[in-house]
Amino acid sequence: MLQSSPIKEQIYTQLWDAITRRQLLPGAKLEENVISSAFNTSRTTIREVLFVLRSEGLVWLPADRGAFIAQPTIPEAVDRSRIACLFAADAAASMAAAPANARKHIAHEIERLINSIRSGDSDGATAQFLDLIVCMAGLTNRSTVTKQVSIAMAAAQLAMLANRCDGPLLAVAEDLLQALAEEDAAKAKAAIRSYYRAVIADLEQTTPSRRDLKAILARASLTPLAPPSTPTLSHGEQS
Repeated sequence: MLQSSPIKEQIYTQLWDAITRRQLLPGAKLEENVISSAFNTSRTTIREVLFVLRSEGLVWLPADRGAFIAQPTIPEAVDRSRIACLFAADAAASMAAAPANARKHIAHEIERLINSIRSGDSDGATAQFLDLIVCMAGLTNRSTVTKQVSIAMAAAQLAMLANRCDGPLLAVAEDLLQALAEEDAAKAKAAIRSYYRAVIADLEQTTPSRRDLKAILARASLTPLAPPSTPTLSHGEQS
């Protein structure tokens, strides 16, 4: 957990936004000296923020190599998607049973999401979907639960991006809108579950070229090739 400090909160928020808005992509190097200079603070402070982002699954900190945006493997992406599904489904179900003014606000956000999807703004739509789920959780839960939802959703979306997986956002948005209009918690939960089932199915059906190389090599039974032998020249071929 990030210790309370305005500068740390600012750095955390800006990095988190850049990652979840796809401004920083999986594998991108985070230059700590650049971040330190930008915020006029010490690298120790930057490292504290990076350690928190690592604990949330967004940053990778290999020893003596600096900091990078995480690149989750396919199995990790599947696990993250399952966790996000649990949080998101509960948030959607709670929202369907929420007071009319709260449902009206969320319905407006869903309509904005649908417009982004139909206009072809996939990155914007992905960020809006994350914000939508977090907003639903925030309107129906305690702040600690909302933070857990935020972390789970961000981790899952980064993993999907790292493995080039896009879920059926338009379908889930339209189903959620209908569920809210009907105040149907079961339908809202089913919409989220259907979305993540499609995501997980896509992840599990990826071709070997998209799988993690280490995982492939670990499963394969490979026999090292012997070094090529040096051809022996016959007496007549020697100069």
